[in-house]
Amino acid sequence: MNKGISIVGLLLVVMAGCKRSRPAESAIVSSPAAAVQSAMPASSESTVSSQTNAAPATSGVAPKFGWKQYDQESFATRPSQGRVFDVPMHSTRLRVKLSATQPVFAGVMTREQLSTGKGVVRAANFLSLPCGVAGRPGGERECSLDPMSSEVFVLRDVREQSMMVDPRVRPGENRIVATLSVWACVADCKSVGGAR
Repeated sequence: MNKGISIVGLLLVVMAGCKRSRPAESAIVSSPAAAVQSAMPASSESTVSSQTNAAPATSGVAPKFGWKQYDQESFATRPSQGRVFDVPMHSTRLRVKLSATQPVFAGVMTREQLSTGKGVVRAANFLSLPCGVAGRPGGERECSLDPMSSEVFVLRDVREQSMMVDPRVRPGENRIVATLSVWACVADCKSVGGAR
């Protein structure tokens, strides 16, 4: 009987010891982050924080945009003659500078409009076109373009062939200078697809 009591007493003492040690174990388990943090070497910790707070690498100098001349022609026309200038694809803006000794009609249209009109466009319609000119040109005109359309700048001598019927009428040549520019990247263009 005394043996049984002493064994029971020993078990109670052992169990009491286990209960006392549990809070310490639970404290360790309850803060795994602290355990991981203390286990990490100081050099690893500084590396992680520096990578997290590092600023993103810069891509270089920002591209510069401006007017870029792509065509300039000096030519002469007779009554009802004209000239068609290509407009670079994907252009968003056009600047046209014209000088002429006689009145002209000019403006931007799509290739489809040009082909539908068989190259002849009514004079009244030119003013409604982008960069439209009707009469004696002077100075510069700027207009917006559709970058998804294939467009052309059309110029036509206002004078009609009927002027040539009477041999006494000598209209002479219309001396024209046309300078065309588009809004484009002019410097540091690598970040915009390598445009030049």
